Amino acid sequence: MLTPLLIAAALAVPPPPPPRLCDPFMVFFDTESAALTTPTLALLENVRNAAAMSGAVPLKIVGHADRAGSDAYNRQLSARRAGAVKAWLLARGVPGSRIGADAVGEDRPIVQTEDGVAQAQNRFVSISLGC
Repeated sequence: MLTPLLIAAALAVPPPPPPRLCDPFMVFFDTESAALTTPTLALLENVRNAAAMSGAVPLKIVGHADRAGSDAYNRQLSARRAGAVKAWLLARGVPGSRIGADAVGEDRPIVQTEDGVAQAQNRFVSISLGC
């Protein structure tokens, strides 16, 4: 039989914290493009679902570019990429108050290259939840 004290103790247990996904989702782009491709859209659906399941956990979007253009151009391109991902998430109901977006241009590549080198793995947006 449950006593009032046991019931009160059970009700006082806080819910578990929302899940955090510190390994970011990685969305890749074509050369000189911020267009979302079919494979990208499938991945973004996973991001949207994870965001819905994680409650109010913030999303951090960071746009990147390879070193094929000037530093200024690549920073603008990475901002357009981050903006495209953010706009897609906003259009599908993720609140803007949960989304932070940044653009780092060619400053944080996955693969180190010489200036002027087009490297597909460096044309991406990373999306983290709660980290």
